[in-house]
Amino acid sequence: MKPVPAPLPSRIVRAGGALVWRWAVPVPKPQPRPLITPKSLAQGKIAPKLVATPGTDPGWAEESAAEADNPEGIEVLLVHRPQYHDWSWPKGKLELGEHLISAAVREVEEETGVAVNLHAPMLTQRYRLGIGITKEVYYWVGTVAEDDAKLAARPVVQQAPAAEIDKTAWVSPAKARRMLTRRGDRRLLDDLLAKAQAQLLATFPLILVAPAETIPARNDHDLGLSLSRGGVTQSLEILKLLSAYGVSSLWSAPCPSAQQTLRPFADVAGLQIRPLDDPRRLLHELIVQAGETISPSSPQTRNLGYNPNPAGAMPSHAAAICIAPQTLSEWVKVLQNSVALLPGQATEVIATSMESGEAMVLHLRRPQQGELPGLVAMERHRVTI
Repeated sequence: MKPVPAPLPSRIVRAGGALVWRWAVPVPKPQPRPLITPKSLAQGKIAPKLVATPGTDPGWAEESAAEADNPEGIEVLLVHRPQYHDWSWPKGKLELGEHLISAAVREVEEETGVAVNLHAPMLTQRYRLGIGITKEVYYWVGTVAEDDAKLAARPVVQQAPAAEIDKTAWVSPAKARRMLTRRGDRRLLDDLLAKAQAQLLATFPLILVAPAETIPARNDHDLGLSLSRGGVTQSLEILKLLSAYGVSSLWSAPCPSAQQTLRPFADVAGLQIRPLDDPRRLLHELIVQAGETISPSSPQTRNLGYNPNPAGAMPSHAAAICIAPQTLSEWVKVLQNSVALLPGQATEVIATSMESGEAMVLHLRRPQQGELPGLVAMERHRVTI
C-alpha cells in the first residue's frame, strides 16, 4: 500500500491595503456657445438657443452624467496589475517585522504615489493561494493625506515598477464596479458605499495609547520613571502607527513614561505634547474640532454632509492620548457618556485593560451640530519588542 503523505502545515500570508476615497473633483465642462445660423447673422443677432460642445473632451459625455453615476459625490482609487490583467484595490504583503497598519499605507503609496491616512477598518478578504497557504488581506478606509510635516514620520517608499502596477485611476463608484475584476473587490466597494450612505465614511480616530515598557521599578516611588530599552523600541514603532492614522494632536499624562512614548512622533512631526487634565473637557474640545467641517446644507456634499476639500484631502483631526494604565477605567466611563453607540455596537467594545505599548483606536463619526459622535469601529494594536 502506498503511504499517505502527511498534510502540510497551514501557512497564513498577511497583506494590507486601503480603499482610498476623495471628494469627486469637478470636471470642467466646455462652455456653451450661441447657435449661429445664417438667418441670425443676416439679422445681426444671435439666436438665444444655446448648445453644448462636448467634443473637445472625449470623456465629457460620461462625466457629464456624474450626478446620476455618482450620488455619493466621491471617487475611489484603483490600480491595474499587468501581470494579472486586472483592476483592484492597492494592497501588498508585509515586510519582515512590519506592522499591518504600516504595510497598508506603505503599499498604497508605493503602488499609487498617493500618501494616505487610515480610518475605519473594512472587510477582511481570505482566500487560498496554494496547498496549505491562506492569504489574508486587511483593508481600511483611506483618505488622501495632507502634505505636511506629519508625513516626515514615514519612511521613504520606492515606486512600484511598471511590471507590477502600470496604471492608476480615480473613478466614480459606478465605474469602479465595472472595472473591478474580482467579486471580492466588488464586495468591498459595496461595503464602502454602505458606509457612505449611512454617513459613516468620514470618520476621525481617537487613539488611546498605553505607555511603552518601563524599567522595572525598584520601589513604589520609582514606578514609570523612564522607558526600558524595549520600551524605546516600542515608542519608535508607535511613531509609525500614529503617522499612519494622520495624528495631528498629542496629549499625555504627566508621568515621564507617557511623554517619552509620544516623544519620537512629536519630534519628527513637529507637534507639541499637551498636558492631559480633565478627560471630559478634552473630549469636548476634540469633538468640536472634528465637527468644524460640517455643513449639512452644502449642495456639494449630498448625504455625506461635509465640506469637500478642493485638494481631495480630508482635514485631519486624529488625536493620540497617552494615558496612565490606572486611569483607563475612568476614560472608559467618560467615553461611554461622550460617544453615541451605533446600532449593533455594545459598551464592551471599549476595552477596559491595555498592555504596555498598546494602542486602542476608536473610529468616530464626525458629528453633526448638537449630536454626539458615533462609534463606528474599534481596533487594538500592540507593537512588539
